[in-house]
Amino acid sequence: MPHRCSVPLCKGNYNNGPKVHVFSFPKEENLCSIWLRAIKRDSFTPTSHSKALPFVQKVCELHFRPEDIEWETSLFNEETGTRLTAKLKRPRLREGAIPMKIPNAPAYLSTDVTSRESPIARRKRKEEAAIQAAVAKDIGDKLEYQLQNNFTNLDELETKLGFLDSFWSVKRREGSLQIYSISEYPHTKIQSSLIIDTGCAVKAFINSVEVHSLVEYKIPAVINDIKSLEELLRHLKNTDLQEQATDPSRVIFLLQFAITVLSLLKNESYKFFSTVTMICEQLHLMTLKRPEYSPDFLIFSSLLYNCSPKGYNFLRSTNYMMLPCYSTVRRLTISQNLSPAVEQNARTFLLYVKNKFKYLSKSDITVTLMIDEIHIKPYYDYKGGSIVGSAYDRTEAATSAFVFMINSLFSGFKDVVHILPAKSMTAGNLFTFIKQIIIGLENIGFRVICVLTDNNAINQKAMSHFSLPPKPSVMYEHPADNSRPLFFMFDSVHLLKCIRNNWINQRDADKNMIFPEFPFDSTFHTAPKICNAPFATLHKLHNLEADSLLRYAYKLTSKALNPSSLERQNVSLALQIFNEYVIEALLTTGKEHCLPNSVDAANYIKVIYLWWTIMNVKHPHKGTRLHNKYATPLTYNVNDEKYIFLQKFHSWLDLWNNMTKTGGKLSRETFTALKHTTNAMIEITKYCVEKLKMKYVLPGKFQTDQLENRFGK
Repeated sequence: MPHRCSVPLCKGNYNNGPKVHVFSFPKEENLCSIWLRAIKRDSFTPTSHSKALPFVQKVCELHFRPEDIEWETSLFNEETGTRLTAKLKRPRLREGAIPMKIPNAPAYLSTDVTSRESPIARRKRKEEAAIQAAVAKDIGDKLEYQLQNNFTNLDELETKLGFLDSFWSVKRREGSLQIYSISEYPHTKIQSSLIIDTGCAVKAFINSVEVHSLVEYKIPAVINDIKSLEELLRHLKNTDLQEQATDPSRVIFLLQFAITVLSLLKNESYKFFSTVTMICEQLHLMTLKRPEYSPDFLIFSSLLYNCSPKGYNFLRSTNYMMLPCYSTVRRLTISQNLSPAVEQNARTFLLYVKNKFKYLSKSDITVTLMIDEIHIKPYYDYKGGSIVGSAYDRTEAATSAFVFMINSLFSGFKDVVHILPAKSMTAGNLFTFIKQIIIGLENIGFRVICVLTDNNAINQKAMSHFSLPPKPSVMYEHPADNSRPLFFMFDSVHLLKCIRNNWINQRDADKNMIFPEFPFDSTFHTAPKICNAPFATLHKLHNLEADSLLRYAYKLTSKALNPSSLERQNVSLALQIFNEYVIEALLTTGKEHCLPNSVDAANYIKVIYLWWTIMNVKHPHKGTRLHNKYATPLTYNVNDEKYIFLQKFHSWLDLWNNMTKTGGKLSRETFTALKHTTNAMIEITKYCVEKLKMKYVLPGKFQTDQLENRFGK
């Protein structure tokens, strides 16, 4: 039922009255009081809508002036100069409208005055009219321009070639139109030509050779207007001048003339003397078949190369400047012999890093010392006036090189500090060099916190000599300052590969890994459940999803499950097994297809994956980006879930190692190294937070992958 009008004597929407649109009383108090005075109804207060009084808050359209009611909405498009209009579903009142008309009532109760157009509305209307006129004029000018200059076929083009001068000739053939110029020196020939086919496609020729660009101007594939054709012909016409300008004898003459003129400005009192000197040398180099650089320019090139080798090579490749080859610059800039043989001398020991230290900031000097053995092919070579390739203490050729590299905890600084070529190495000799390097770095000004190595027995034996009697430990007395600790831990990247390789190396048919249940949400039980994780289950999972378009374990590949001896050293293949997708696949697809011990295999992978996630944090915002609480920096806090997990993981390894069962376990070396590194990470975090006042620790800083990346190339 439509709402009835509440104005006195009005029959709007009553049984015997007209059907009209009605409007609610305004919510604004001032405007509502004006409406109440306008409708001349005593003792009347509009109320909210209710079933009992459905008519008390409406006023019909009969009481408003036509200009007060909006029946449609519009939008003015300034780009096209048109107004778009759409009819409203329900009419609405303009802002501030008042019921002024009271029909069927005395005249003194009604006011019907037409409102004048406001200055703002009038200004807006005139602006819209001006925009419409301007757009219409532009459209007209555009159509006129297109009519005069555009063409779509050869017939239209032929009628618009009146702009051509005597330099050009025109010939019409079947299916094409040719515009060409003839040169009579030294003999008559077509110098340049332009062929336009029926579809207005263009081909340009110079001396019968098709060209696609002229200097910086690219010849268009299709031309449809006279202006573009004029521009193309102008470039073709100037081609002869360009060829004259590039004549070798003329070029040399012009360059020598330019050098003579510029030499008049080569006065040291002139503020642009250096610039003029540089320009003169560049011009002189352009006149020579074989460049000969001046000593000053070679010094400038050397400084530029040392500032940025990549920037130097880029600048040289652009041909903006004639620069000497980088190999020439490198020969000039070698000021000291940094071969491994020379570095063994006491006078030149750690000479490179000592010279570099003065360019480092305070945030670069707190470092870890990474050690790795790089296997090399034994051979001798002659470099810099000496024979290199022999071991440090023998005359035989070295078969490996022990590389020592530092990595800053607070910045991205990292660099190799020493390389030790060796034929064979004992733990005692390696300990001597490690101690000597640590003391040398401390004397230079570095602060060595930790030593990082892979899980090689000689590394652990060498580090054990820091205590008397020798014994493996997470923390030793610092050789440069006995009041400070020196931490030792194994590389977590290397350990992850060892864990994967231990699983593959199990001798039973299914390659089972037998381990105690890990308490993710509780403490250890006195008699934990013994779990069985067969590696064969991963093979079955991969075969099950191999032909599926959508896979849970999409990272799991055949190469990761069957790595070769060399591929076992690839950590990315190990991560194809220890990831959250394989865990989810085992818990979902494994249960659905009843894969053997899929839940135990998922739990085993989950334990290793969480440990690796914590140990591989290299950026403070990694966890925020990945939405993974275990990928955030490590803190020494009893409520830190990562710190709690490492403590549980350390206890879990003890429980696993004490199992009486012989098979299905990690090797003794991997057990020891994994437990050692986990405990070391806990102690290092405690030391860094309490002693070094660090807010957090990035465990990824305690890895040797930086060293392997450097020498793996």
